[in-house]
Amino acid sequence: MVHGINLNRSYHYISSTIQPLEIQEYFPMKIEIDSAICDYMQNAYRPNSASNPSNFDVDYFVDLLQKDFAKKQKSIEQELDSRGISHKLALGFYLSCAIHVSKHYTPKNVSEDVVLENLTDYFCNLQYAHCSQKAHALDVLLGYFDIKSHRIGYSDILGWTHGFCEVLVDDKWQILDPTFNMYFNINVRDIIQNPFCVRKVLSFYSNEFYADNGKEHLDFIQTQLDNQKHSTFKYNREWFMFMGFHTYKPAVLWFHQIENGQTTEIYDIRKDSRYRFV
Repeated sequence: MVHGINLNRSYHYISSTIQPLEIQEYFPMKIEIDSAICDYMQNAYRPNSASNPSNFDVDYFVDLLQKDFAKKQKSIEQELDSRGISHKLALGFYLSCAIHVSKHYTPKNVSEDVVLENLTDYFCNLQYAHCSQKAHALDVLLGYFDIKSHRIGYSDILGWTHGFCEVLVDDKWQILDPTFNMYFNINVRDIIQNPFCVRKVLSFYSNEFYADNGKEHLDFIQTQLDNQKHSTFKYNREWFMFMGFHTYKPAVLWFHQIENGQTTEIYDIRKDSRYRFV
């Protein structure tokens, strides 16, 4: 085992545990967020808040979400039951879809220096939102609905990073990603224990991270690509779906857990004796 992986070079990794990754089930699902809520989220942004304050009200926003979800709860739960997914996840899925459509993903040349402490910071001070910011917003929003969650930070050995959430349902942590708008019925500790663990994947509709969406997706990709660092594959949801180890997916480097403002390392492959890098 080699400590101190150099992220500027390529490695072959060797393991006695490599095997095919199995997707138990992969299916699409679309949850519509009421257009009035979408407008409310998107109109909250104020680039010069001192002279042009936002009228965003968190309690009003939460009430809008509660009422809209109540109209759709039964149909969402029925579809989840038909797929063998706990209907207790219905509200979390709805809220994740809301955060997903709340802001476009941050273009590659845009940097917004905003410290997020609450939902007002997210909705009023950000024009766009990258993965960690969307995960932060979802984590806070889930708390308003008494859904226990935390954030996960992730990097693969090429230095590509991502942020998403885990929610606790039926005494099990499960992955919920408001950026790619996806759900896994596993958690990162499952992946650490067995990177090829069987997973059920639910893919919600996305205008951005949807490779078959034609020109709209291609236009979005052009706002993200840096030919020196990335490929289009990273901006395809399959990049996240095969998180772990795969023949065309770089291995996980580390996972961090963020909860109550505290970051805890929960995995680093450089400390895992099952693997060595040559």
